[in-house]
Amino acid sequence: MSRDIWNPQQYRAYASHRARPFFELLSRVDVNAPTYVVDLGCGPGERTADLAARWPGAVIEGVDNSTQMITEARRMLLERSESRLGTADAGVVESDADNAGVERAEEAESPVGARDVGRRPRDGGSGRGATPDPAGAEAGVLSGSPVGGLADAGVGTGPDVETSPGSGHQDGGLGGLGGLGDLGGLGDAGGGLRFSVSDLAEWLPERPVDVIFSNAALQWVPGHQKLLPRWVEALSPEGRLAFSMPGNFDAPSHRILRELCDSARWRDRLGKVNRHNIVGDPADYFELLSDLGCDVDAWETTYLQVLHGTDPVLEWMKGTALRPALDALPEEGEREEFLAELTLLLRDAYPPGPHGTLFPFRRIFVVAGRPGTTPTAARSS
Repeated sequence: MSRDIWNPQQYRAYASHRARPFFELLSRVDVNAPTYVVDLGCGPGERTADLAARWPGAVIEGVDNSTQMITEARRMLLERSESRLGTADAGVVESDADNAGVERAEEAESPVGARDVGRRPRDGGSGRGATPDPAGAEAGVLSGSPVGGLADAGVGTGPDVETSPGSGHQDGGLGGLGGLGDLGGLGDAGGGLRFSVSDLAEWLPERPVDVIFSNAALQWVPGHQKLLPRWVEALSPEGRLAFSMPGNFDAPSHRILRELCDSARWRDRLGKVNRHNIVGDPADYFELLSDLGCDVDAWETTYLQVLHGTDPVLEWMKGTALRPALDALPEEGEREEFLAELTLLLRDAYPPGPHGTLFPFRRIFVVAGRPGTTPTAARSS
């Protein structure tokens, strides 16, 4: 099993910026009343809770390969449950708890600079589309009927953990946080929110899924394209497969990281952990999923992220792209030497301006459904 390299606290840096692609993708998932939703690569769980807020009647399952992330997700769930119930020890939340959803932790921002590939027209009069609610947009909640059936599965190979009987997933075994793996009552129509540890490359649901949702996870799975046919087969008849990934592997940030890892000083230690671009363009996923008989909505967006603080691009990368390199340098002296070199290079590439440090961030989006269930291109052109 691979090491758990993730740090939930570092990942939460710039959380509101990282949430923007999530809400853009969610706005294009036009399912009205799912019963089972899976969130693949759920991380510390805040965004999975946003799925529960949008679809309070659904069973929402968040899955990640990192026990640290799942531990944090369950802790978040406990804290929010205690806050709502006003108890000192929520333990297990009863299914009839007065809980109509989970508020988002950070404010989402509107996407900037979008370009569509293979947009399909809205199915006029079908009533399937869920559109942003102007009154709820600031809260990150979309209008529409309750939707269920979401699953959030993890990425890569998870650590050794005990398998939950009959779950099909591995449970993180959190001891004092017992009961948090599966909390009912987080939806007002009999839904629930749960988290589990699983290897995304091996994950398969035990029953048809109405929405398979994955935000910023598949880029960590080599050959993830080979998993897509399996997941399409796992969808319910009107289900959706929705995913987004960074498309910035040619950006200065990633080019600098690749070149530094491949330099004479670091090649022996970091050459093998230096990942190259394994993410296709929107057209690649459009063709792949169309060949499977899906109706596909594929597009890309470049966000002009405005970051603040000291060396903000470095801090951003510490939460994601830098994790394998930092894990491969356990000695503090070597790690600090590597980070010092990278810091200088990133400062030259992303100099701070009077209003902050500008960090363009390209993102790939895909929503696919079975034939005859055309995904709604909800974003106005």
